[in-house]
Amino acid sequence: MPCFAEIKITALTLKGTERPNRMPYSVLRFSTSIWLACAISSSVSSMRLSIVMSALDTACLDILKECAMLMLGRPLRRNRQNSNCFSWIGMNMRQYMYVYYKYIAVKTAFPKKFCLPKYLNSLNTISIIVFKQFINRKKELNYLNSAHESDRSEFIVIYGRRRIGKSELLKKFAKNKNAIYFLADERGDLENLSEFKTLVADGLDNDLIRSSDLDWINLLKEVSKTEKRLIIIIDEYPYLINSNKAIPSIFQKVWDLYLNDSNIVMILCGSSISMMEQHVLGSKSPLYGRRTGQIHVKPFEFRHMPLFFPTFRVEDLIKIYAITDGIPYYLKEAQYRINKISEIEILYSTQSLLLEEAEILLKYEFREPAKYFAILKAIAFGKTKFGDIVNYTGLSTSIVSQYLSNLSILNIVKADYPVTDNIQRSRNARYYITDNYFTFWFRFVFPNKSLINNDQKIRNFSVEFNRYIGHVFEKISAEFLWKKRPIDLTRVGRWWHKGIEIDLIALNDDSNEILFIECKWKTVSLKESLNILRKLKEKSEYVKWNKDKRVEYFGLIVKKTDNKKELGEMGFIIFDMDDLLKPPN
Repeated sequence: MPCFAEIKITALTLKGTERPNRMPYSVLRFSTSIWLACAISSSVSSMRLSIVMSALDTACLDILKECAMLMLGRPLRRNRQNSNCFSWIGMNMRQYMYVYYKYIAVKTAFPKKFCLPKYLNSLNTISIIVFKQFINRKKELNYLNSAHESDRSEFIVIYGRRRIGKSELLKKFAKNKNAIYFLADERGDLENLSEFKTLVADGLDNDLIRSSDLDWINLLKEVSKTEKRLIIIIDEYPYLINSNKAIPSIFQKVWDLYLNDSNIVMILCGSSISMMEQHVLGSKSPLYGRRTGQIHVKPFEFRHMPLFFPTFRVEDLIKIYAITDGIPYYLKEAQYRINKISEIEILYSTQSLLLEEAEILLKYEFREPAKYFAILKAIAFGKTKFGDIVNYTGLSTSIVSQYLSNLSILNIVKADYPVTDNIQRSRNARYYITDNYFTFWFRFVFPNKSLINNDQKIRNFSVEFNRYIGHVFEKISAEFLWKKRPIDLTRVGRWWHKGIEIDLIALNDDSNEILFIECKWKTVSLKESLNILRKLKEKSEYVKWNKDKRVEYFGLIVKKTDNKKELGEMGFIIFDMDDLLKPPN
């Protein structure tokens, strides 16, 4: 039986009937870093205990099977409807609670007089959902492992916004390898140096280093002498620069004189993109030209959402994605906070870290965030043209231009152009926030913080949120077209011209094929679909791209339709939201 490293039971809010007013949630963690989340519900009439697995490897499954045999004396049975689901059916709750106490030894936070087994015996269902603490990032891990196996020294830069999973990636990579992982902080240069020296002494098993008074240069010089392959990871590298402005020059000198010809894999990692761009990646940085590789850790795409929420419907996944984007930390927050989609407002309640996160992130990057807030709020409310942003914010054109440039460098905002335009010559730019979380926060949270802090609901939230999801649905649809490739495309994007807009156009510059798509976040009938497609054909006449020789296709991506077959037989390309997570052909 694997031991549990951490057990946490959330206390129930009890009513007179000893039933909670909302679903209780328990989190357990295996010593093998698998997260076990136990949600108790009375929504299903038949009694069952099930385990639903998300992205588990063979070793994890073996542990669960062993656990099942030890706890219940019976094996897991595969669910016919869901190949990722293993279950025990028809099991007695009292029997389960007996083995639960016997083998896991839970310390509960319930009142002393409250009988948990008796309470659970009155429920109909216990579902156990298993989440791995580390999900995906195969491409990044493969690159790091190949660098580790190379026959040269490596200097790799890893960067990306806070909460994106950089540290988890590095820890996963360093596991079971000869590695020194150092997390810098804001305590100051001497404190950071002292802690790093201790880690180096432990890693190299060298007491002389531990008792020495080495500076950064001489300490790293000692590290370079190791003959065995060694990984040196310095996480949150910008903190070192904040406390010692000479750090970039010091690391340049160390790399050039000692590490460049060593058996070292050195990794510098940072969350402040502006600092990493300026002091590591930029052409004016002392370290410019030294790196052998870099990884920009980005959010997960929508197609990865089932890895975090294997039992949720596609519609619910879209709603969660519209708030959290693909930021792993926010997705974990959603995992532990919401058990059903009707509780989605918990994600920006006064107790949620997402309430203040956007403000913290921007203050982390910018010294004077107020003007950035104004610009981002304008964009979130649909003011995407440069002139509209200037008018909405009241800021000068020069300030808006400079601040948009800064936001673009950090990949918070991007300038978008009609997909058929030549970007170098086009003056038809529109500005969009790249991150769903920032867009949601500036549209719903920032203007309503007083209401939220007073535990009041945002007015007309359901209507406005549904309208907002329509824009997120377009973004997901563009991502889907790249993966699905209904035509052999080379470009996908929006198109607009003089008040006429087309949600998405996919085209191929070589074959002159072009696909016009309208996205509708609603259920559409056959009659509505044909009307939308008729208007789409009319708008396509304004698109001048290769007009005399192109091959045209027309299609819809909608929330739901029962007429895909009929429309397909008419020559249209039709998808609904259930297609978004199906594997490409």
